[in-house]
Amino acid sequence: RHPSDMGDYSSMEVPSRRRLCPANCAAGLGMAGLALTAAVATMGGGGKLRSTAPLALQATQLVEKDTAGGPGSPLAKQVVVGMDTNVKDHFAWNDWKPWSQQMAPFWTEDFVYDFNFVGPWNFSTTKGLRAWYEGEHLHFNAAIPDSQWQDFIRAATDTTATSASYGLARWTGEFAGVPPPKSHPKVRIRDLDFYVL
Repeated sequence: RHPSDMGDYSSMEVPSRRRLCPANCAAGLGMAGLALTAAVATMGGGGKLRSTAPLALQATQLVEKDTAGGPGSPLAKQVVVGMDTNVKDHFAWNDWKPWSQQMAPFWTEDFVYDFNFVGPWNFSTTKGLRAWYEGEHLHFNAAIPDSQWQDFIRAATDTTATSASYGLARWTGEFAGVPPPKSHPKVRIRDLDFYVL
């Protein structure tokens, strides 16, 4: 709007205007409201109905294939998000054969993983999928099973990636030599990873 069209209001005081039905009605009325909204929204000037299918159910064509990490994401992000998805979903987490088959596409034979820890677990750098599985993966999941993860930073190029995440879980097993409190409390785990492909 042009400032001269604002009447007695300054640019900071222009009252907000409520949007009419489509989004508000559909949210308030559920699927029936969405179907009705779509029917009303598709009526021509003569009141003739052009489509009776709800807009949400009409076929759409994807502009770009959705890859792990999002459409058009860099290669390293696709690899890391694909691998992390299997870890987060706890796919066969303690059964080597199906787990390794699911994870194999994301790992190289000479993959090196550095894990910072304290305590008697007696590992830090692991090489390859089996060593990582028997090192950090099994120990971590036994101590803090069913952790639920949320990324809040994902950044990548085709050859590097980083993520900052947090996990919410109940601490039920020994973690690096430290037993859980008897109450098995809910814990928040902070995670910061760096990857080079």
